[in-house]
Amino acid sequence: MQADEIRFLFAYDRWATRQLLNVLDGLDPGLWARTHVVGERGLGSILVHHLGASQRWRIGFETQGTDEGPEPELEPLPTIDELHERWEAEWAAVDAWLPTLKDDSSGTSTKGCPSGRCSCMS
Repeated sequence: MQADEIRFLFAYDRWATRQLLNVLDGLDPGLWARTHVVGERGLGSILVHHLGASQRWRIGFETQGTDEGPEPELEPLPTIDELHERWEAEWAAVDAWLPTLKDDSSGTSTKGCPSGRCSCMS
């Protein structure tokens, strides 16, 4: 994979995630915390899963799959403001990592996946 392609995908994901986070202000806390809307999850837990998945992808690329990264989905549901803060911290980590990418050395291990978690994509 080309480094610029990875940078583009992470930039687009940041833009789209910010669009979503920006409309959460003032959301009813009951709606945020509701479960079993989509499977076991609700809005809050789906967005926390998105954060965790993003962290795991970045960390998987950084460590060439030797570290699976955090699972915030297993923690108590953060508030909307706390989720904003966690995303800002993740984006700072992404900003530190992205400049280190080089073409064809993105840290992938097998068939383009940064860890064994995406074996369904092979």
